[in-house]
Amino acid sequence: MFSDRMKPLAFGCVMLPMNYVRMDTVHVWQRDATRRSLRDVASAATFLLMNWPRAFMDTDAHRAAQLAALYALDGHIAAVSFRAAFIAAAEEAGVLVEEVLSDRA
Repeated sequence: MFSDRMKPLAFGCVMLPMNYVRMDTVHVWQRDATRRSLRDVASAATFLLMNWPRAFMDTDAHRAAQLAALYALDGHIAAVSFRAAFIAAAEEAGVLVEEVLSDRA
């Protein structure tokens, strides 16, 4: 039914075939204080659906990130555009890991 490169993603009631779309890594906090590294659009989209804080599930930023995920998975926008929308929503929800740069020389 699905090729090896495609697997289904449930978005609301819709099941979509999904290609692997790489993006620069985004680090987020999961509910149980686990740090997750998201390296592709599909895993970030799944995080938006399954692990997002309930208090921030119906915000404009969250909806924009969901829509951007659909567009990126369908090839209508670049992964970098989705990543920007995801980061904005993650900052709003307080799940974005603040990267601390060390003072290594």
